[in-house]
Amino acid sequence: MRLRMYDQQGQGHALLVLREVLPSGLVLRTNIDATRLGNVARFFNHSCDGGSLELVVVRRRGSLLPAVALFAAHDISPAEELTFAYGPPTSGRAAAASGRPGEERQQQQQQLERPQQRCLCGSSACLGLMPNEA
Repeated sequence: MRLRMYDQQGQGHALLVLREVLPSGLVLRTNIDATRLGNVARFFNHSCDGGSLELVVVRRRGSLLPAVALFAAHDISPAEELTFAYGPPTSGRAAAASGRPGEERQQQQQQLERPQQRCLCGSSACLGLMPNEA
């Protein structure tokens, strides 16, 4: 709903959509909206290759809402930009594990269902378009 509103208004947003697939197949969707208010993490940029940070979803006993944590994926230099993949990474750690970075990239491009912004991450794995929640 909120994503649709931002799209209709033609404004940018800092909406992080978490999807958790339960063993039953049910998908839990949580929107974290830092468009107008948030902590320093709202300034972390996107990189198609996964970037310098890994996003981890943390579930706490007794809490309905998940927490999100970002951890360094490697040693980070003092002037290095802090980035993470806003969607599934297209190469780097994830593609190296699958052994099929080109295939993964093709699948992700086929999943594009809405108009998207150009990606300017500069990664060698760049899809050319920002990930977007359909």
